[in-house]
Amino acid sequence: MTNTAEVVVRTWREDEITGVGTFSTHNLSGDTLYGADIAVETDSRKQGISRLLYAQRKKLMKRYNLRRMVAYGRIPGYARYAGKMTADEYVQEVVRGKIKDPTLKAHLRAGYQVKRVVLDLMRDGPSLNYCTLLEMSNPNHGPGKRKIAAAPLRRPVRKTCVCAAQYRMHPIASWEELERSAEFFVSTADKYYCHFVVLPELFTAQLFNIMPREWDVPVAARELAGYTDRALPIRIICAE
Repeated sequence: MTNTAEVVVRTWREDEITGVGTFSTHNLSGDTLYGADIAVETDSRKQGISRLLYAQRKKLMKRYNLRRMVAYGRIPGYARYAGKMTADEYVQEVVRGKIKDPTLKAHLRAGYQVKRVVLDLMRDGPSLNYCTLLEMSNPNHGPGKRKIAAAPLRRPVRKTCVCAAQYRMHPIASWEELERSAEFFVSTADKYYCHFVVLPELFTAQLFNIMPREWDVPVAARELAGYTDRALPIRIICAE
């Protein structure tokens, strides 16, 4: 779910953010991904599942050119230190690595940074109703492109910028050369905020050049088809 509003702790609550769990508050023009919840079944923990889930969240940020991801996190270990230090001091010690808090540690490991500590945003006994406001910036965020993508629709159809590659079919010596050619056009199109890159339909025919010359056409064609899985990432990069 994305939202453009800045986080105002005194007025934001979980029900307000998520539309009472319906996500009706989702804003297509938003620049922030909100992590409403994440959980792994007890028997399936410590297998890297949460890391994979966070990886997908990061992919969403990159794909939709979002500025950041925010979340609120529990600090269940704080109850043992209450009376000895404040919640802010506890969080600072966890960040420094001097105290272990399993939940906050997982958030930090995922790439979040603690922006502040909040009271009574959520009800959680072990955390004494304290929680952390977490933020993860998108290092690939392009403000210029986001401004275009988030522009309100005033017409039935939005203008789309397409880069049509004037591709030169030339002899190549390896698969890596083909990748470099595709990446050149993708990076150039990205500089001009293009939504799509169009490459020649048969640009992979260059791969025939790295096959033995004594092969007949059917054999070479079957070998070319074997490159499909390797070519798919190029197609995905062009689409993004």
